[in-house]
Amino acid sequence: MSKKYYIFIAIITLCSIMLDACSYREEIKNTSNVTTQVSTATNIALKYKLKELEAAPPDNAKEINPEQIAKREKSIKSLTTKEFFDKQSADHVYEWALRAALIKQSDLKITYISFRRSNVTEDSSELTYEATLRFGEEKLTLNGTMTLLKEGGSWKVNDDQYNADDILEIINTND
Repeated sequence: MSKKYYIFIAIITLCSIMLDACSYREEIKNTSNVTTQVSTATNIALKYKLKELEAAPPDNAKEINPEQIAKREKSIKSLTTKEFFDKQSADHVYEWALRAALIKQSDLKITYISFRRSNVTEDSSELTYEATLRFGEEKLTLNGTMTLLKEGGSWKVNDDQYNADDILEIINTND
């Protein structure tokens, strides 16, 4: 074969490689955008779990008062979608940590939490997580899946499924 043929093949190959490289850079830009969004969603998820599960026992009280519940719910509301917040509030979920802290007479603290992302789009993010919730010398390992949606430019928790029965067991055992 002629020299011109090999030069032609080399030029085509080089152009093809350059085109692939340009396309690859564009994918990195899109991935970076999604990664930034996932980081923001993960930060919201972390804030939510801390506000939902961390609590101190009330001072000199034998019961949780409505003001404590209202204060807790107010701090959580901005992190969730309206539907999810209303459902959790109606089910008294945001009282659980307060009640467990009162029963155990100990602070509830998340001492470890790890999130893994899955099913990520620009408007939704599903995170699986594992957390350690400590109260005194005792601890619970929590495993769950949280879904966040982008609403009005902000990430909001729209669902959170985890082994909450372990917390309810503390509350119900001492009722």
